[in-house]
Amino acid sequence: MDNLLIIAFILLIVLANALVSFAVVCGDAFEPRQKSFQLLLIWLVPVFGAAFLWAVLREERPFKFKKGYGTDVDDDLGYLPLRQHGDSDVDD
Repeated sequence: MDNLLIIAFILLIVLANALVSFAVVCGDAFEPRQKSFQLLLIWLVPVFGAAFLWAVLREERPFKFKKGYGTDVDDDLGYLPLRQHGDSDVDD
C-alpha cells in the first residue's frame, strides 16, 4: 500500500512537470534560452520549480474569456445572458 502511494505521488509530480514543461515550450512568454533554463528548473526542482513557473505563466497570460464574453459592464463575469421570452435567434 505504501509503495502504491509513493508511485502515485511520483506520477503526479511527473505529470505536473510535463504539463508545465509543455506550457513553457509552447508559450511565447520566454526567449529560447530562457525556456532552457525554465525546463532545467522544472525538472531539477520538481515541485517548487513547476509551481513557481506555473504562477509566472499565469501572470504573463491570465485566463481570458472567449471573445465577446465578459466585455460588457453587465456581463463582467463572462456568463452568457439568458434569453428573454420572445427573443429571436436572428440579430436585428
